[in-house]
Amino acid sequence: MKSITGDLLTSPKHAPLQRGIFAFALTAGAYFLSTYNYLLFHSLVEIFSIVVAFAIFAVAWNTRSYHDNDYLIFFGIAYLFVGGIDLLHTLAYKGMGVFPEYGSNLATQLWVLGRYLESVSLLIAPVFFTRKLNYKRAFAGYSFASLLLLLSIFYWGIFPDCFVPGSGLTTFKVVSEYVISGILLGGIYLLARFRDRLERSTFYLLATSILLTIFAELFFTFYVSVYGISNLIGHLFKLGSFYLIYLAIINTGLRKPYRLMFKELKDNKERYQSYFEELGDAIFILDMGRDNYGKILDVNTSAEEQTGYSREELSGMNLIEDLVKGGSPKMSYEEANQKLSAGDTVSFLEEKRRKNGDEYWTEVVVTPIEYEGKQANLSINRDISERMQAQKSLEIERERLKKLHNAVDRFQACENENDLYRATMEVTGDVFAFDICIIYVHREGRLVPVASSEPDISDLPSYEKDEALAGLSFSKGQTLWGEDIREVEEAKPEGSELRSYMSVPIGDLGVFQAASNEKGVFSEVDIELTEILAGHLNEEIKRIRLEQELKERADRDPLTGLYNRRYFNETLSQEVERSERYGHNIAFLMTDINRFKEVNDRYSHQTGDLVLQEVAILLQDNVRQVDIVVRYGGDEFLIMMPETNGDSMYMAKRLREEIGDWNENSDLLDFPLTLAIGLSHWNPDQGRSVEQALKEADEKMYEEK
Repeated sequence: MKSITGDLLTSPKHAPLQRGIFAFALTAGAYFLSTYNYLLFHSLVEIFSIVVAFAIFAVAWNTRSYHDNDYLIFFGIAYLFVGGIDLLHTLAYKGMGVFPEYGSNLATQLWVLGRYLESVSLLIAPVFFTRKLNYKRAFAGYSFASLLLLLSIFYWGIFPDCFVPGSGLTTFKVVSEYVISGILLGGIYLLARFRDRLERSTFYLLATSILLTIFAELFFTFYVSVYGISNLIGHLFKLGSFYLIYLAIINTGLRKPYRLMFKELKDNKERYQSYFEELGDAIFILDMGRDNYGKILDVNTSAEEQTGYSREELSGMNLIEDLVKGGSPKMSYEEANQKLSAGDTVSFLEEKRRKNGDEYWTEVVVTPIEYEGKQANLSINRDISERMQAQKSLEIERERLKKLHNAVDRFQACENENDLYRATMEVTGDVFAFDICIIYVHREGRLVPVASSEPDISDLPSYEKDEALAGLSFSKGQTLWGEDIREVEEAKPEGSELRSYMSVPIGDLGVFQAASNEKGVFSEVDIELTEILAGHLNEEIKRIRLEQELKERADRDPLTGLYNRRYFNETLSQEVERSERYGHNIAFLMTDINRFKEVNDRYSHQTGDLVLQEVAILLQDNVRQVDIVVRYGGDEFLIMMPETNGDSMYMAKRLREEIGDWNENSDLLDFPLTLAIGLSHWNPDQGRSVEQALKEADEKMYEEK
């Protein structure tokens, strides 16, 4: 059984006590050794520091691949050369007899040279916490600098004297010790700036080591004999300094190689473990063996959240068999295993099933790794269900948009508004999920329903242009939509089963309204697509109306508004065809204004135009809706009356009566206006052409005239 004292001294809690006892014993032993044989004391102290310096290099160099920065390797290279200078200093010390011709001055010069090299190195070293070190250049630089300095002592003899026997230290030596102390203070300051890069204990050991070196330098500023008390104390401080460096670097590097001297190495392990646990993507470590391929060895917290299983439940499950929907992904086991065995990374999409049965999509990246000494796979699974759903929705919306734009060709083929409205209802049924939709058109200050998804629109009300939801949308020129139409006072939805609604202006021509029985069913995409539909509808209505207006202008006489001769010629062939098909008669009434030239000559052409317009109105007001009144030329008019025979005689009589009434009521002329009228009839059985019938009417008119 271990003693209580032994337990106290060997426990980590009492490590500082152990080191303190050892340091006291080492100092006491060194002191008593110096009283017995100072040269032996000096040699042992220097040998200890040299061994420590070389060991620092050995540890730094052989652990360089584990470092997160190049501080330690620079530190090690520097102390390799510092140890070499100190070795020469030890051999040159008075009494060693290695360099008898140089005397005590040589050892002191080498001491100053070694301390300059050490202090400057300690000042520069913290720079390599953040910068990369070129090892070859570092070795070359130290080698070149050391060679030049040693040549300045041994060959050229230009290095300043540092010790004169009988009088002691030179001014150069004393000033150098103060300069070196100042450089070392700078080294402590820079080291403190990067203290977060070091283990806490390592930082304090290094900082204290440099501080002891400063104390040593100060004691080396006023000794007279190389065997004097000041020299003794200075070497004791150096002994302590290198002992602390040993504790900071060598002891740590040998006894705890996984962290060496750097805090980053321990922090990295904790950081990577933290990354593993806190990464938003699910991570599975999987067995790579053929028999257990896909067996889960370890998972992170996100894997628990993603799958719904606990870590304990997942451990031992097979990811492919237990979590993947429908088995393995498209890549076969052989293909994946072959790639992973070659060290390649494999990626694919995979659909999985959670513990509660919900299905979800993952983007998977699998990389071969080593786990607890065995080959394994690291499978990173990112939940992309929302992205896949968004992609699916996007594809649906693209298809809807494609159908909507394809409908434009259909709209453009419509020749009148009614055809356009019917086509619009069919398109909405194919593209949208409306339970009802209505098209309102603005006519004479009101919004009139012209088309609906319902078969009968006769029960649909019309609105003033600023009345109800349709009027509000039309007057504001804005799309109005919402989740529940019952919340809209303007809509007046009493007793309605409708919920979701939208009211989209068709430019300044009308309003497109749609509704659904389901609450909140319309999305922003639905609104945007409906606005596109309304935009196409607006353009096509304008097109149809413009075409109709242009056609009206081409078919009508600009002065009287009656059809012109071109239109009559086009229509005549259609009526002849109908007459031939059904055996109906066509009557032609040809008339002109008697004394019309006199009207122009006596009253001006402006009055003549007014007379023509008055006669045109009189004719238009006294014919049937199916009859066609034509300004045939000049003051000559033609009335074509399909499906009539004896009625044409009555028509001629009535026109004469109407012109008589006009004469009584008009003061435009001071003589009565009369009409010359000629009548003819045509049917397919007459054996003559329709042109001959027209000529007959014209001749009869002139006979009457």
